[in-house]
Order: sequence, then structure tokens, then C-alpha cells
Amino acid sequence: WSGRAQRGTGEWRRGWEDSYTLVNVKGDSTILWEYISCPLCGANDTCPVYTIDMAKVVLSTVWIDGQSFPITEPGHIVKCRCCHLLYVNPRVALRPGQMPYSIEHENDHFARSYEARLLMSRNLISELPRFLGRHPSSLLDIGCGDGVLLEVACNHGLRCAGVEVSPNLLAKLHARFSGRAAIASDVNMLPDGVYDVVTLISVLEHVHEPYQVLRAALSRLVPDGVLLVNVPNSAGIPARLYGPRWDQIEPLVHLYYFTARTLSLMLER
Repeated sequence: WSGRAQRGTGEWRRGWEDSYTLVNVKGDSTILWEYISCPLCGANDTCPVYTIDMAKVVLSTVWIDGQSFPITEPGHIVKCRCCHLLYVNPRVALRPGQMPYSIEHENDHFARSYEARLLMSRNLISELPRFLGRHPSSLLDIGCGDGVLLEVACNHGLRCAGVEVSPNLLAKLHARFSGRAAIASDVNMLPDGVYDVVTLISVLEHVHEPYQVLRAALSRLVPDGVLLVNVPNSAGIPARLYGPRWDQIEPLVHLYYFTARTLSLMLER
């Protein structure tokens, strides 16, 4: 499901997070688990939705500085009784050098999905005048991956910038877009209020602090700019048909499972 929002002056809220317990996973290393309040409304009233056997999902290992730590504890997806957002709780907390997949898996994913993402990117760029109400001159892609959307946008004459946190992908982006696009590891390294379009394509479900990401994205827009958000739809037919076997159920990487309603609520707030 996709949502769009124009820059405004509405108030923002975010959930409150508490580190809960340390679990010794391997040797003298630890994985930090955290229980969180609802990231959308801040409530602490949930009901269980799915308990996921991590042996049956694609991504069941945490990588820290190149070392693998298999996660054998089940993943828990809960539903907030107040706003109905589905999210993972508890979840693996972030720590420096931590990734939910290996470099090999990351490279393979982007190679296998390239053609589909290229088609999507071309379609998206062609639709930008309709979304914006005019022809855009600039675009910022947050979570730009291997840069396929940036490549298409640059080829259409847009002034482009991309944000990517993966060190593996970041090195490739710097080499690929040297002199053509601004590449950063943190959105706060880029200026405010200068981009006609900001995109978050398959990003918001991954990040630990969605409100902070949305706030940073909106602040990079020009006053009449447009933010485009795309996330898996947990109320869609595949999700409803397959339930806990839906291919988007990945508790280590997909932390939230939005519907049109819950994504709209987050954008409004």
C-alpha cells in the first residue's frame, strides 16, 4: 500500500521505548531485546496476532561485525488494541555493526529483484508530475539500496540524492554516482527544504524509529513537495490469505505491518 503526504506543520508524536532484557546468544556476545510501546499511538495494550517459528522464515540470523548469530526464539507480532497497528514485540535492539542479513544475501536480493525494481522506478518517475502537480526538478530517495530509482531519476534530468545505511551498498553508490548524485549514510547530512519529491520505498517497515524518519523526510521537502511512501499492506489479499505464512512476515527486518488506515494515521500525525 502506498501513501502520499505533503509537507505541513502538524504535530508529531512517537512511541516510547524501553530496553527490556539482554539474552546471551553466543559465547560472550549478547543480543539486546527490547519491549516497546506502540510506535503509532504510544499505548501499552496489545493482543497477540502471530507467533512465528524463526526456522520457517528467510531471515533468521543477526550479523554483528560479520559474525552470525542465529535467532531461535520465536518472533511475536502483536496488535495495538488502541490504534490497531501490527508490530513486532519484543524485537532485537540496534547495536553498532549489526545487520539482519549477510553481504552475500544483500547482494543476491538486489541482483534478483533488479528488473522488477527498474520497471517500478520507471513507472514512478513517469507519475511524479501527477503526484506533484508539476514537473519535479529534484528527488531524494531514503533507503535507496543499489540506486536503481536514483539512476532512472538522474536519466530524466532530476537533481538527485540518496540515503543508504548499508556500508556494502554505500560504497557501491559512491562509486556509481560520483559527481551525479549526493549520497549520504544519514538523512541529517542533507539540507532541509530543497527537494520536490522524497521517497520511502519499502523502508518504513524496517526502521526502529518511524516517526523520526518521517519527520526527517518531510523536513527535506520544499513547501509544495510530496513525500511518497510504499509499504507492504497487511490488510491486502495475500496477507489475509496466507496469514503467518505471508512472505512479508520477517520479524527481524519487518518491524511493522501497516494497513492503509495505520499508515495514514502515522502520516497525519
